[in-house]
Amino acid sequence: MVQNLLASVYRYYSVGLSQFSHVYPGASEIRKIVDAKINDVISGRAGEWERVIEDVKKECSQDDVLNMSYLSVPSYTLKIKGFQESDLVNTSLVASVSLLSKHFTLYFEDTHHLASYESIDETGTDLRVLYSTKQGMSTKETSTFLALKKSINKHFPEHEFVNHVTLFKTRIEGIRPYPDFFVDLISSSASLYELLFDGVSPLHNLKILK
Repeated sequence: MVQNLLASVYRYYSVGLSQFSHVYPGASEIRKIVDAKINDVISGRAGEWERVIEDVKKECSQDDVLNMSYLSVPSYTLKIKGFQESDLVNTSLVASVSLLSKHFTLYFEDTHHLASYESIDETGTDLRVLYSTKQGMSTKETSTFLALKKSINKHFPEHEFVNHVTLFKTRIEGIRPYPDFFVDLISSSASLYELLFDGVSPLHNLKILK
């Protein structure tokens, strides 16, 4: 699986030569893919993805389902809220289907609201913990995870599930994700998730669990 992910990276990115990304053919391909996706989402033509959203809304309150696919990234993404919400922690379920490789991922995201002195670094006061399972998970969390995975398998049958740990912890040197790969940086690195799913959302104050 990792080999297939890396093959997609090398197709779209000039690995090791990030300063030449702006003239690499894959750069214009990504831009076209992202532009087409956003146009489809805006016009309601994102066919199979819309079917996934419909399936999810049958399982959850419509107000809890956030379609994040308007973001300028090469993936369809949604976030489901409402599992746990308090002043200290919020729990969401995130699903992302890559448009650069035949893969998708699912994971829970606990956002812990910290005092500034508790922050891992100085970039923010929220700690995000990602995981796919943990002790004491509710029936709702488990059933929604399985239902969402089943829906994506149904509507994107050519896509393969990949664990979030592989995507977030596997990093490639000498590369920048879309859209920042136009920045002239010789020394840089990025995770598979940033390169193939979302290179825009911040990854600081992040802890990756299984």
